[in-house]
Amino acid sequence: MLVTHKQRQSIPGARGFTLFELIVVLAILGTLAALAAPRITKLPSRITPAVVAFLEAERAVTVKTGTATEVRLTGRSLISEATGAALALGEDERVEVLDPAPNRYLPYQKLTAFYADGTMSATSFRVSSGDTAYSVEISPFFPRIRYANVD
Repeated sequence: MLVTHKQRQSIPGARGFTLFELIVVLAILGTLAALAAPRITKLPSRITPAVVAFLEAERAVTVKTGTATEVRLTGRSLISEATGAALALGEDERVEVLDPAPNRYLPYQKLTAFYADGTMSATSFRVSSGDTAYSVEISPFFPRIRYANVD
């Protein structure tokens, strides 16, 4: 039996969604996505990407030149032992080494060491800028340096 368009509308239980209902559902989903997106894709403050970019650049130089290096925290900056490159921290920015413990015999702290084969020594530290803080994790098991917002 062939059912025409007119007959389809009058069949009991054959109800679909109207265009208006679909638009309302899409509007609700769009609103929820707009509210959730900033929390999910929260971008780090400007210092964290700068610290991570500095460390990644030093790692790339190490692999390219085949010369191992250590990156140390000295006062208000990060300094690469091999290249002498430095990244100055702002007034309200702090780097707190969580692991390993700071060396009490030296006036600076070792953040990490990069080796010629691209591996890194494991360390964790926190970068604070005002009331925003990010944890940074460097590990020989990760292909890249990881960082995340600490709330």
